[in-house]
Parts: sequence; C-alpha cells; structure tokens
Amino acid sequence: MIKHKQFFDLLGRALSEGRIGGPAVKRNLLVRSVALVLLSWMLAGCGSSATNSPDMVEQDMEMCPEVRPQVCTMDYTPVCGTTISGREIFSNGCSACANSEVIGYTAGECDS
Repeated sequence: MIKHKQFFDLLGRALSEGRIGGPAVKRNLLVRSVALVLLSWMLAGCGSSATNSPDMVEQDMEMCPEVRPQVCTMDYTPVCGTTISGREIFSNGCSACANSEVIGYTAGECDS
C-alpha cells in the first residue's frame, strides 16, 4: 500500500514531468488528493475518544444510552458511575445516566 508521502512524491513527479494532463486536470487532481488526505485524517480522529479508552470502560459496565433519561424513579439501588473525570456513586442507573458526563455504570458502590 502506498503511504501518503509516497503518493505525493509520485504525484509531484508525474505533474512536473507532464505525464498528467493540462493545468485544470493538475489542479483538480491536487484538490482531490488534499481532500482525500484531510478526510482520512478526520475519520481517523473519529475513533479516538475518552469513551473508547480501555481503562475507562469496565468489563461489566452498563453503557448509558445516547438519549439520556429526563425522569428517574427514586429507588435506591446504588451504582458506581464512570465519568470523564473519575467515578462517582449514584442512587440508581437511571440517575447515573441522567448526568451527561457519565459514560456508564456498574452495580454497587464504587471501590475506594
């Protein structure tokens, strides 16, 4: 597979030697190449976030849904909610996921 640097080296050589068509074709090809590289960098960044970090997600963690609950029952079934900044005890899973900073939760209180 050709790496980005190799691709641009080959492209530059082909353009300078006149093996690729006129100025309009060269400009179009260059714009498409730059757009392709930018798109690949943007897509590569989409997969990396704090929620995908292995040390943030526990094996038995219940993940919070994208649409967060607006109303929860008042039952007390303590859970340990994992937030971006650490862990915190919540009264139940619904209350944990109502907090937008919570990624997910595990049953029971947090370990000290």
